[in-house]
Amino acid sequence: MGGRVSGAAGALADELPGWVSLLRAPNPGPMTLDGTNTWVLRAGPDAPAVVVDPGPADEAHLAAIAAHGPVGLVLITHGHADHTEGAPRRTPPAARR
Repeated sequence: MGGRVSGAAGALADELPGWVSLLRAPNPGPMTLDGTNTWVLRAGPDAPAVVVDPGPADEAHLAAIAAHGPVGLVLITHGHADHTEGAPRRTPPAARR
């Protein structure tokens, strides 16, 4: 699939299963369209999340990811900054060494 995401595909995001959350980073542009998609996947309410493409180093976006609970794993689909800059923020600043 190439090009732009259609309205129909955008509507599918409203029908995601409960274990999947889509968070869109506030970085709209020609390459990111409405913003980078960050996916938060959780096997159960007490399970750590898997975050796919944490997005840019935007504090509000990273706080929205953190609000979904502890993160156990971060996956990056490719190395563009709009997908990777937030990865080092997987742990709170006070917990980093």
